[in-house]
Amino acid sequence: VASVKAVQTFMSGPVGGAIGASVSGRKNLIGVDMGGTSFDVSLLVDGTLETTVNTEIEGFPALVPSVNILSVGAGGGSIAWTEGEGMRVGPVSAGSNPGPVCYGLNGTQPTVTDANLILGHLDKMNFLDGRMKLDEERARKAFETYGALHGLSTEAAAEGVLDISNNKMADAIRQITVQRGIDPRGFSMLAFGGAGPMHAALIAEELDIDEVLIPQFPGAFSAWGMLQADIHHDGVRTLQKELDEIEDEEFGNLEEELKAELSELLEKEGFGAEHAVFRKSLEMCYLGQSYAINVEIPEGKISKVDVAEKFHAQYLQLYGHCSATDAIEVVNFRLRAVIPTEKAKTSLKPQNDSKTIPVKTVQGIFKGKTYDTAVYKREDLKVGQHLEGPAVIVELTATTVVPPGWDISVDRQNYIVLINKGKGEEKNEQ
Repeated sequence: VASVKAVQTFMSGPVGGAIGASVSGRKNLIGVDMGGTSFDVSLLVDGTLETTVNTEIEGFPALVPSVNILSVGAGGGSIAWTEGEGMRVGPVSAGSNPGPVCYGLNGTQPTVTDANLILGHLDKMNFLDGRMKLDEERARKAFETYGALHGLSTEAAAEGVLDISNNKMADAIRQITVQRGIDPRGFSMLAFGGAGPMHAALIAEELDIDEVLIPQFPGAFSAWGMLQADIHHDGVRTLQKELDEIEDEEFGNLEEELKAELSELLEKEGFGAEHAVFRKSLEMCYLGQSYAINVEIPEGKISKVDVAEKFHAQYLQLYGHCSATDAIEVVNFRLRAVIPTEKAKTSLKPQNDSKTIPVKTVQGIFKGKTYDTAVYKREDLKVGQHLEGPAVIVELTATTVVPPGWDISVDRQNYIVLINKGKGEEKNEQ
């Protein structure tokens, strides 16, 4: 099926992570997936992943249903460069070869990863769980040259690049939340990808988000999320009619037609259609508009009054306004066949019997100040224990950076939970 409907695999990596986020136990989550080249944002609202039917691939519209993912060119390999007299970061990336200067593969242009290394946010001896040593001397020379162009020290230039990158990623989150009337302060952030946990807490500070979750094996979290995905297929029929003009039996006929079509497809893939759950939705817009939004419809006979009310409410939530007296056009009738899969469950017991000892202490720079920063191995962290930042937590697929003022714990699902203690204290005082 993928070979004949390849467009349905679009953005499957970030979508896998978004699906993983949906089974984390939190109802309102901002999923951030940061790798070497891009930063991808998804949204979980009231336990439901936000979806869209209007996506783009290289500027071309792809009218297929998909999880709503916003991507910007910001990653660990994003190159720091100069335009005029200003500092710029990305979207051009060093890729994996030559990669950041500190990889020692003859890269010469300073990157976000090099900046993290200089600032003590990466441990050069424990990158990839100690399988790869980073070349700090080369990274420093690259940033010494770059800083001189702007009259900055090596460390100041590195922190400037990190600030630019973090603000760029915070702006991406604002686009998918604040610009649509959604307050990100009511959400937790789930960070994954190889570089996501390294920047998550710093981005959260920009947005006044108090809680950050880091899953186990963050760099492979998208793959894990795909294994939690339900089996589903979508069917669609175009209507292009005003809602008030559609006869009740027309909806019923379309539902039966698509149900037969999807059942046959599931049988072809080896799944019994009798186990499927069918969910219908209508793509609708105000008469004369070019873009439609997808509105889910509950089981049973469709009530056009209820559909109209739900459309107006969803439009208001997305765009901050609606036109309750305007005519509504139904563009498409959609039916989704879903076969639920068994989800992974983890329930670990608290282990408060021993302290977690850092493997070393490094000098970490945060907001221009230098701190003694503990370096922990993730496998040494105990469920139920509480530690304080600043800290760096190393593991095979990612490094987690914990700024000063953040608390660290591990929950029963084996997520690292970071809480901004300073923000919590401010709220209590208020």
